[in-house]
Amino acid sequence: MERAYKIEIGGRDVSSIVNDRLVSLNLSDNEGLESDTLSLTLDNRDLRIPIPDADAPLKLWLGYQGQLAFMGLFLVNDARLMGRPHLMTVECRAADMKESLKEPKTRAWNEKSLGAIAQQIAREHQLIPAISPRLAAISYPTVLQTDESDLNLLTRLVTPHDGMIKPSYGSLVVVERGNGLNASGQSMPMILIRESDLQPGYQIHPRARPRYQSVSCEWYDVTTGASGKAVATLMPGSAIVSKSNFQIREKVATAALAKSRCEAKLKELARGTIEASFSTAIGDNRLLSGTKIKLGDGFHPEFVGLELSIKSAQHSVAGAYITSVTAERAN
Repeated sequence: MERAYKIEIGGRDVSSIVNDRLVSLNLSDNEGLESDTLSLTLDNRDLRIPIPDADAPLKLWLGYQGQLAFMGLFLVNDARLMGRPHLMTVECRAADMKESLKEPKTRAWNEKSLGAIAQQIAREHQLIPAISPRLAAISYPTVLQTDESDLNLLTRLVTPHDGMIKPSYGSLVVVERGNGLNASGQSMPMILIRESDLQPGYQIHPRARPRYQSVSCEWYDVTTGASGKAVATLMPGSAIVSKSNFQIREKVATAALAKSRCEAKLKELARGTIEASFSTAIGDNRLLSGTKIKLGDGFHPEFVGLELSIKSAQHSVAGAYITSVTAERAN
């Protein structure tokens, strides 16, 4: 297969200009709020490459002839010229992070679900809300937003429930970590990775087995005075190193919130028990952060069939096209 790409700057297709001048292309696709970045290094041998304007929009498609995939919309952050050899490096950042999301606000949210809060914030910033059903259903008696940005508020709300947010392609995406869900809360296709698909030097790191058999969280309703404790427990037969309980220190307002936090913490503790890193023999534009992969033939028998969730993916073109991935056990 012949690797290919398409680049538009300011709505103009510059692929033909870049084609015989591309020294390297590096795209970093990251989970959650960690910013996606794009770096291009070009051969400027005749000093005739126009310097792109700051904040000029840049679109990238990457893959193979007849199999290009849209990889994102970026804004030019910096252009740097180097001499002897004459090169131009263009650094870009993802275009989806609106500065208005970082502006502090003070307000109260009463009797609202996480879905309702996220939907209102998305509308205020001209974004399309895309929220997984489980997270959308989480309800709060009162949420105080005091001199706090909408971005920080949403992060504060979703993190205890093992969720993450990411402005992406004009949407405000709120999904669960490690579940391979798209913006609609639906499962993305699982990608099978065989050992022969990878370059030498890949690593699979089985860390300690789960230390806790269960997670508990106390709750107290200030309106009724009712209180209690929610508990989430590993499935029978799960391999653990002890039968101890992880107690969440913060007391929450309702039994439903306590249950959700317990289930999320249990998933988080299990997810970190296996980590992996690898580079593909040939680049794969399907490998993006949040995508789930399954290990196939050729790996150690204990890992065949293991499902992983991609935390970050680096797509690099420097002659050949390769993809490098870090991943962890999926939920």
